[in-house]
This record gives sequence, C-alpha cells and structure tokens, in this order.
Amino acid sequence: MQNSYYDFVAYEFLIGMSIEEATKDLTNSRISWRITASEGYPAMLTCDFNPVRVNLEVKNGIVTRVKFG
Repeated sequence: MQNSYYDFVAYEFLIGMSIEEATKDLTNSRISWRITASEGYPAMLTCDFNPVRVNLEVKNGIVTRVKFG
C-alpha cells in the first residue's frame, strides 16, 4: 500500500498540535507513530519501513511535520 497525497491530508490536522495531544489522539485511534526529529535534530531510528506508521517532527513541543514510514 502506497500513501497518497490524500493520506497525508488526513493527518495534516496534527501539524500545530502539542506533541502530547497529537500522540494521545494517534494512540487512542490505534495508529502507530514515532518521533523522527526533535528541535531540528534527527532521532536514531530503525531502518524498517511501515507505510501505515506516522512519523512526527517536533519543535518546541509542537508537531511541525507529518510523514509516513
């Protein structure tokens, strides 16, 4: 399954949310997530690709970018 532009739009609402609120919503919806960068520094990650996992980038406690993988 490949993600499309519309899949991204479905999660675009997370941008601007606090990381606590965003991860709570994702967890309650049983959606896999991880933080891939914080304060501009990339996190150490596994090399596996999961097309239904949401990757979050965070700055000052706010979600700034959403990607899949």
